[in-house]
Amino acid sequence: MALPSVVLVALMLVWVVAMVTAQLQCVDAARAGARVVARGESVAASEAAALQAAPDGARVTITVDGEFIRVEVGVDVKPVGGLLGFLPTVTVDGVAHAISEAASASGRQPSGEPATDRVGAGAGPLVPDRRLDFLGSMLRVEP
Repeated sequence: MALPSVVLVALMLVWVVAMVTAQLQCVDAARAGARVVARGESVAASEAAALQAAPDGARVTITVDGEFIRVEVGVDVKPVGGLLGFLPTVTVDGVAHAISEAASASGRQPSGEPATDRVGAGAGPLVPDRRLDFLGSMLRVEP
């Protein structure tokens, strides 16, 4: 009696591991794509880099707004095995934001103000203080 329950729980655990793995791959792919565009390469090269690191069937969206870059990589994860067909498909994605290196090298904030060291006044230009180099991710369930 307990064996079918154990098999079902094991399959659900495998599905959860597959979701987490796909989400981590999406985050890594988004970071790779954002780095390519930030270095000044083309959006097509960024998309190729993101797709290479992304899981199969992934979607890549790249938004370049002046010096701000946003790359989103998403994929649908289906439950493993025929026994879990009643579970919904889950969409996982990873998002990476970056600032172009040309803007960083200019020593200016995105607002146009000179970048300064927040620790000691007048220490000279640094990388922009604005924290745009972060990762965000979310998990959406689609029926």
